[in-house]
Parts: sequence; structure tokens; C-alpha cells
Amino acid sequence: MSPFRHGLHHGRRRQAAGFDQVRVVHEDATFDYADVDEWWRTQMSHGARAYVDFLSPDQREPFRMAARRRDAEVTGAEGASSVVQRALIGLGRA
Repeated sequence: MSPFRHGLHHGRRRQAAGFDQVRVVHEDATFDYADVDEWWRTQMSHGARAYVDFLSPDQREPFRMAARRRDAEVTGAEGASSVVQRALIGLGRA
């Protein structure tokens, strides 16, 4: 596994910047979606929406349909999915 994945790189950079008592922790969050519609509504409710907002109005629906097709390829007929997102948090004393 890469040092970046474990946060070693982050800790060393903070020490080099003058912090001491440096530690890097991670927090995982799991997001479960019953189907692609729930996933889409969630994406359109926060920061990820900004990427779709950059599309022209005539590009948005084809993009949404492509996302639905890709979801069906990955999740199968039931459409349920689970996404794990990891945050690396660097802590130290200046």
C-alpha cells in the first residue's frame, strides 16, 4: 500500500513545515444508496452538483442518462450501491 494512502507523506510534510507532535488519522464514511435515483439526488444536493452545473442545459440529461447506464453496469439489476470515502486529517502543534 502506498505511503500516501496511510498518510505518512502528509505527516512528514507537516513536520518539515515546522509542526511537531504530528499525527495523521483517517476517517472513513460509507454511503449506501438504494438505487441510482437516490445516488443522483444525493449528488445533486451538495458540492458534486457544481460539476453538472458547468454543463450546458442540453448536456445535462445525456450526462444523467450515461450515469444511469454506468450505474446499471456496476450494480446490476437491483441498483443498490455503497461508496466508501476516506478523509485524511493531519494534526500537529505549531
